[in-house]
Amino acid sequence: MDRKSCVALAVFVLLTTFVGSYHEPWRDEADAWLIARDASLGEMLHIAGYVGTPILWFLIQAPLAKAGAPYASQEYLHLLIASGAVALLLFRAPFAFVLRLALAFGYFLSFEYAVVARSYSSGILLCFSALAMDRQGLRLAAGYGLAIGLAANVSVHFAVFAIALLVPLVWDALQPGADRWTWLGVGLGMGGIGLAVWQLWPPADGQLPAGLFSRFEPFRIRDTLSQAFAPRAREGQWTLVLGVLATGVAAARLWSAPRAALVFALSCGGLAYVFVFKYASGVHHYGLFFIAIVMALWMAEGAPPGPRAPRPLLSRRAFTVAMLVALLPSVYIATRVWVREVKYAFSESVDMAHFIRASHLDQARIAAHPPMGSVLALLPPRTFWYPGLAEEGSHMKWDARYWTGWRMPLGAAVALMKAQCPDWQDPRDPVLLLVNTPLPHAELEGYRLLYSTPGRPWLVEDEVFHLYAPTSFDRSNLGGTMNRRPRTPEEGSRCSK
Repeated sequence: MDRKSCVALAVFVLLTTFVGSYHEPWRDEADAWLIARDASLGEMLHIAGYVGTPILWFLIQAPLAKAGAPYASQEYLHLLIASGAVALLLFRAPFAFVLRLALAFGYFLSFEYAVVARSYSSGILLCFSALAMDRQGLRLAAGYGLAIGLAANVSVHFAVFAIALLVPLVWDALQPGADRWTWLGVGLGMGGIGLAVWQLWPPADGQLPAGLFSRFEPFRIRDTLSQAFAPRAREGQWTLVLGVLATGVAAARLWSAPRAALVFALSCGGLAYVFVFKYASGVHHYGLFFIAIVMALWMAEGAPPGPRAPRPLLSRRAFTVAMLVALLPSVYIATRVWVREVKYAFSESVDMAHFIRASHLDQARIAAHPPMGSVLALLPPRTFWYPGLAEEGSHMKWDARYWTGWRMPLGAAVALMKAQCPDWQDPRDPVLLLVNTPLPHAELEGYRLLYSTPGRPWLVEDEVFHLYAPTSFDRSNLGGTMNRRPRTPEEGSRCSK
């Protein structure tokens, strides 16, 4: 056992657990937990096409969520998965130890895909598992295929990676001497990819425009190169230059490894298509280009040199030094982000949920706009009324109605809520209003402010919350007279659609 890697892994686990204990979840994290908790298997499969994410991440959380575990368990489950991925990197990746350290403690693997609980860490773990089994014996070919088949069910991006990683396995299966284990791996990989494509097939009433080319945003390529090695850095041309140079270093090393170069080309082509023509929304997507580089280099460094392979353009030492220099900004940025996460709120969902519970309002009728679940997931199991959707519920359905409801102006949403909940001013059971922007002229709307969060999240700036109550509401109820029996999801908010 490599002692240095053991120490590095222990430090990683302690660091991310400490930072993660201060993490305030936001809507992407909360909605996945609410789906796992409240949706049936059939509903999860239905949602997959709308959200653009197959159901594996929901299924991983479901045993805890449906058993009534606290929402905080999502964070520690995710940290366990992220730690598994980093353990494979530290113990099995064929890089110099100093390079493995820089990868593990860079921004993406130590924060974006560790502390922020989303599906991507599961895909990274599965792809790293496949790479650890690559060319390690015929029997492991089945495990390789199973790993990439499961990875395809993490997100559309990992479906792209799975297709790229399947190609060399198919090539191996077509070679003389290939046995049933290799073909079993091919079958498992293709089956997983097919299952993912079936789930991801976009419905006609989805939130995004239908069609293969629903938008054209070529600037996403520039943003990807800028953010892959200097994520969340201050704007400047240096980030783009660094990204281009680092990608060039990776390409030079892949020159002598055609198998890995093909995987890299397919991965980049698939990501470019998704980002430019379908959808991309920030660093958590752009970082997957960085993961594609790591995977391709892992495959290249771990493969024996072929007799017909071109001579490497970079020596191993030159490659290690160049990549280490390229990774240093990410490590520096990670240290700054760890400090920010401990000192400041990522989202102010926890602050608002604490006020609601401390004020014994967790079973009050609450109308929320825009529709999001970051506060809801932190309360005892219940629902909110979403006036923009004209329904009560917990998790989002991510269809066209959701997108329309999200963009609805606050004034229009309040007017709808009053029509949907005609007894909203009932002093014994009022409809509280939870919003992420102040309500203009609240008194004229018949509302008064109960509480606002501080308004200083360090990252998710639109998760600042304000809770309003009708002016008829007696503030003495904050002492606990509203602590009635819990409202069940079947009872809903007693508002009409």
